Amino acid sequence: MDIAMMVIGAFIIGITFLIGIFIDKMNKNSVFFGVRIPIGYEKRDDLLELKKKYKINFTITTLIFLCVYLILIGISSLYSPFVLILGMYIYIGLMQWNFYLVYKKVKFIKKSEKWILESKNKVVVDLKYRNKNEKQKVSISLIWYIVPFIIVYFSFILSFESNMVILAVSEAIVTIISILSTIIMVRSKQNINGGDVNKVKEQTKRIRYKISKAFYFLCIMTNLLFLVVIALYKYEVESPAIWGTIFMSFFILTFAIVIYLIHINKEKQTLQEDMPDSMVINREDDDNYLLGNIYYNKYDPAVFVEKRVGIGTTFNFATLPAKIFMGIMSLILFGTLVLMLFIPFTMKESEVTFKQDSINISGIYGTEIKYSDINSIKLGDKIEGNMKLFKTNGCATGNIDIGHFNIKGVGKARLFIMNSEKIDVEMKLKDGTYLMINYEDINKTKFLYEKLEDKVKK
Repeated sequence: MDIAMMVIGAFIIGITFLIGIFIDKMNKNSVFFGVRIPIGYEKRDDLLELKKKYKINFTITTLIFLCVYLILIGISSLYSPFVLILGMYIYIGLMQWNFYLVYKKVKFIKKSEKWILESKNKVVVDLKYRNKNEKQKVSISLIWYIVPFIIVYFSFILSFESNMVILAVSEAIVTIISILSTIIMVRSKQNINGGDVNKVKEQTKRIRYKISKAFYFLCIMTNLLFLVVIALYKYEVESPAIWGTIFMSFFILTFAIVIYLIHINKEKQTLQEDMPDSMVINREDDDNYLLGNIYYNKYDPAVFVEKRVGIGTTFNFATLPAKIFMGIMSLILFGTLVLMLFIPFTMKESEVTFKQDSINISGIYGTEIKYSDINSIKLGDKIEGNMKLFKTNGCATGNIDIGHFNIKGVGKARLFIMNSEKIDVEMKLKDGTYLMINYEDINKTKFLYEKLEDKVKK
């Protein structure tokens, strides 16, 4: 599990890094790090220097964070899911912080030099753009998402045999998010920054269609990566060369998708700035954006709007639906983090207490068994040597398996395994089920076996 978490984490960090390092390529040429600027100002020496410093600082931040992340993942497999999720939150926060530092400086320069934008620089919103008859023209057909769901299906089949259901669930979530992102992009209002309305409208349709393809292929890439990781873990492939080759292959393909998105954005940057007199609402007003990239306009009823920074669609966070969504997502994210932190506490070494006529095993999956109910007892080889585990109600991470499992060729079993690579005490009960337990310390496992064997014989 340690290698899997390292690969998945590094892959996500890599994608986020590419997005962050090329964030300036994903803006309109009239927006510089979230600040509306006159056309041509993006080539000023002082702004180019700020952009250069941002890239250097963000790269250094990423390298330091990646080293710390890999070290923490390597220290303990117990906390690897928690470190992965918390690490992603922190890294996204670091990216936003580096972005904010540049945004703040540009805002200061704009204010001190009193940059004045021409009054004709307005935004036209095409209210007919969301006509149902035109939706399919601005995105790929959702039928294509059958392919990612097929990948998810096979991932679930393999994950039940390798105790990595969490990755299969992550695949399903990624697929659903990709579908929702496409739907939302289609339904969001179109901002027309100038030029002939009909030409700009058709141009934006083409851009959205290309973005929907990028979402789709990124979804495919992520799902395939998770499927490969699950398969490698199932067949116990530990070769660093194989893991490294797979990671680099997926990273290169993902890099190609990011480059494709940047290429798409170049077409968006060709939109003319001269505007017709008509307008619905000015979405380029700096006052409507918090931190330069969070759209908050209480006078705009639209829930979904085009991103000012980046590619795709975002919320108008002043609307009630957006606030409800963010509240729900915050609870889910916080709950997931707490759950990942709580899991290790359920996977501590179980305390075994010998009573007069029974043995008591502590813990969340603890139990008490009478000596008379133990049919046989032996000191077995490592639990996963020739056994395939199917978790029914329990926790499994790294070499630790605790809870209720179905073991292929054996049947139902309650496991208290702290290291599946070491010997364990195996008890067959009279009801046909098994109980298996061991410790990191082999001598402690042997002592438990000898004492339990003595109790059972009596």
